[in-house]
Amino acid sequence: MKLLYCTNCGDIFNLNLKLKECSCGETKGLYVNTQDAVYSGEYAVFLGIDNTSFHEALKTRPLIGMGSKMDAFAIPLFSNATIKLNDCPGCTTFEEAKKFINDRILAQMYKKFIKADIEKFKKEFVD
Repeated sequence: MKLLYCTNCGDIFNLNLKLKECSCGETKGLYVNTQDAVYSGEYAVFLGIDNTSFHEALKTRPLIGMGSKMDAFAIPLFSNATIKLNDCPGCTTFEEAKKFINDRILAQMYKKFIKADIEKFKKEFVD
């Protein structure tokens, strides 16, 4: 799970497929798909919570006392799963960034399928 933290106002918020922003408006972001996210703002910091430990913490949550622990981490400045709007080539809007990221994913999938088809063709007809 990805969260955005605004170091300007101190808000932390989750992401979804609709654009969200902090209370001061300096940090914005959204999920492009189930894994990749785009964001903007000089105060934005991506945080992550390990999904497995999150769900386990919910299952083992006590009635009183110390709560269940889960694994959280600061996502690196340069991550394959996040892109800053300003760093997206030719993107000026979140919609353009969504299209750029999804096109990049489709191109990678296409290359994998083509490579697999070539290998299959070689095994069947060349070897």
